[in-house]
Amino acid sequence: MDVDVDELAAMRSGPAVTPRRRVDLAERVGPGWALTGDRGQEPVGQVWHVEQDGVRVGVVRRAATTRGRTGWQAMVDGLEVPAPKDLAMAAGSGLWRTRDLAASGVAHQLRARSRPKGHRTGS
Repeated sequence: MDVDVDELAAMRSGPAVTPRRRVDLAERVGPGWALTGDRGQEPVGQVWHVEQDGVRVGVVRRAATTRGRTGWQAMVDGLEVPAPKDLAMAAGSGLWRTRDLAASGVAHQLRARSRPKGHRTGS
């Protein structure tokens, strides 16, 4: 009997897809927005991927200030999206108070990028 060793190994190891945790952000951020985290990721719950319509567009992760206070750092394309003063974990920290607020910061940053230059919203 001929046995393909690679095929046998694949059958034994099970599916290659890592199960993921998912938090729907439709009510807080808008339709199609979600946070996902890979199971088995260490430490659990410290890094989340921000997705829009199933596409990863940013990252939020737990971070600490030099004084040891923790908050959430938002990143788009490797660049930090600092929290405005009223949503920051501590004045001047740039860290967001909550994970979901950090995700909304990513969404806001991407929406601002997609607006034509010179276009303003609000008053």
